[in-house]
Amino acid sequence: MTSNEKSSTRRRRTRRWMPLRMWRDVAPLYQYETDPTRRQDAIITRIDDSGFDYLVVVVAAVGFFTDSYDIFAINIVLPILKIVYYEGNISRGLSTTLGCSLLIGTAIGQVLFGVLADNYGRRSMYGIELIMLIVGTLGLTMASSGTYGSMDISAWLIFWRITMGIAIGGDYPLSAVIGAEFAPRKHRARMLAWIFFMQPIGQLLGNLVALAALHANRHYVIGTQITPEGSTCKEDCLRSLDMTWRWIVGIGIIPAVIALYFRVTIPESPRYTLEVAQNYRKAYQEALQYYGQAEPDREQAVYDNIVFMESLDQPPFMESIGEPSQSRPISTRSSQGPTPFNLVAPVIAVESRGAIQHASSSREGRGPGGPSSQAPVFTNNLTGDTTVVPSAHSVHNHRESVYTGRNSFDSHNRHSAAFAEIEIPPYWAEMKKYFIKEGNWKTLFGTSMSWLILDCAFYGLGVNNSTIVKKLWSYESHEDPDVYTTLRDIALRSLVIVVAGALIGSMIVIKMIKHVSRKKLQFWGFIILTILLFVVGWTYLYLIDTPYKGVVIMLYVLCQLFFNLGPNTTTYIMAAEVFPTRLRATGHGISAAAGKLGSIIANVFTNEVEFTKGQHVDADDSKSLAYVLFIFSVLMLLGAVVTWYWVPEVQDSNGDSIGLEELSRGFSAESTDEQN
Repeated sequence: MTSNEKSSTRRRRTRRWMPLRMWRDVAPLYQYETDPTRRQDAIITRIDDSGFDYLVVVVAAVGFFTDSYDIFAINIVLPILKIVYYEGNISRGLSTTLGCSLLIGTAIGQVLFGVLADNYGRRSMYGIELIMLIVGTLGLTMASSGTYGSMDISAWLIFWRITMGIAIGGDYPLSAVIGAEFAPRKHRARMLAWIFFMQPIGQLLGNLVALAALHANRHYVIGTQITPEGSTCKEDCLRSLDMTWRWIVGIGIIPAVIALYFRVTIPESPRYTLEVAQNYRKAYQEALQYYGQAEPDREQAVYDNIVFMESLDQPPFMESIGEPSQSRPISTRSSQGPTPFNLVAPVIAVESRGAIQHASSSREGRGPGGPSSQAPVFTNNLTGDTTVVPSAHSVHNHRESVYTGRNSFDSHNRHSAAFAEIEIPPYWAEMKKYFIKEGNWKTLFGTSMSWLILDCAFYGLGVNNSTIVKKLWSYESHEDPDVYTTLRDIALRSLVIVVAGALIGSMIVIKMIKHVSRKKLQFWGFIILTILLFVVGWTYLYLIDTPYKGVVIMLYVLCQLFFNLGPNTTTYIMAAEVFPTRLRATGHGISAAAGKLGSIIANVFTNEVEFTKGQHVDADDSKSLAYVLFIFSVLMLLGAVVTWYWVPEVQDSNGDSIGLEELSRGFSAESTDEQN
């Protein structure tokens, strides 16, 4: 290995593993193709030729982990709030509002940040929502009723939870879209599945933190009770519980702060830069910058940039200097192999002081532009075509721009007839055209309705987990357990459900996602959940008060496994694949917001509706949970129908992921194929 190759290898390793240089631009090497389709192909090929992108997965996953942690922490936080501020006798309406406030904010944030990300870019929004989440979390941890009740603690809790929800909602479309757009086709599904894997991880850590916080503050809580007659949790007990819930919520800031640096420094998605911003040069630059390109020396950078600038205009050739030159390839020295193009051009000698000389083929006695002039040759390795690239009449100006950092691309671009632009209609006009005129509302309906139906059951059971745990693990003793035991058991039993169900389901789907049709995985997931939820409801009616109630618990855990093995994961993934880049974040945001609307409806339903004998689900001697499970079972069957008829297939007949560009054509592609 030569010294130059060793130096290049060290630079690549440094760029890959040094955290503070993850997004650094080290390859200002620009290559050009006048045809827009070929430009797009070059960039997409560069992305698809790369490997599994661990960095994007980690950066997106850390934020998604924080979202999950904050959403499901309510299962232990809400029971504590009821004791600390309401003496265990909170009104049903206020309890429902506190539980749904974060979900309401999440639905707002999903639509809002989805629209903003499609209009202003993914990068600009990615850091904003995380900063908003940090501020909202800090605000919630410091919420207070003031001196002698001068402030309404309920209002502050609701306000800060809505604020957190808006930020969490923004992370849904942004993490999914960034994961999909940075991912090579062959790894797209697994990358998105890994990001979504953070949801059960967030649930897991939330319960572990709750257990640790409860254990640390247990001394004044053990032995106290909350009964209909009153509470024995006073002063030191209330102070300990107040510290506990603030610690549980506040810990969620740590991963958000860790991810903040990478969020604000991540480059813009090359697909967005190419297809929406239409900055082809920057898109290719970002693709090379991010997906691997050895750092060229300054002379090579100058040379490569000159060749790039020469391709923009059709000026006369510069006067020949010196002897005939030999053509040589310009190495791109990519860390991932050759880039889509190789250039073959006459040698350009770059002197140490920056003087540039252009040597072309021998033209004895002929001036510039003479009949024997031979132009450099541009070879496109994607198509095999060659293009004559004229010499630049502004080489010295370009040399200055390279060394001073001034960008002369725009002026060349404006005067280049060869530079073909694609006119992009305004955002709202594009929405109307794509979803209404071209009929792609069917896809949006499919992704939105399937997500809404799923979240009715998933969040209807998940966000009310403390109630579900209490009903499944009912105490055989007629004595009320103390406060510490009640809260500890909620966290421990939730941990069992998460580890044995959701966590295992997500791990299995990561292995399966490349080999099984995602549409079929969602469809059969809904079918299996239809059966399981019905069986759980039936066994709850007849076995919960018997020694065989463990069967009910086992079946319920199995439901959580198939939620994550099926539609809970696939609704998130496919909504990031089926829409065009211009509307991808909007489509995902609307779909996800529909899901949160379903979760709000389910929470209001399970908390407010009275079932048999006028009892609510959480009543001690009520078996109304069985009827809730029957209703959710019917909804799962409806989800299977929606998936079958309205959710498009995202894989080809061989099981390989279809390219985002092809998927984004939607129903307009089908109509075009029919006409042909």
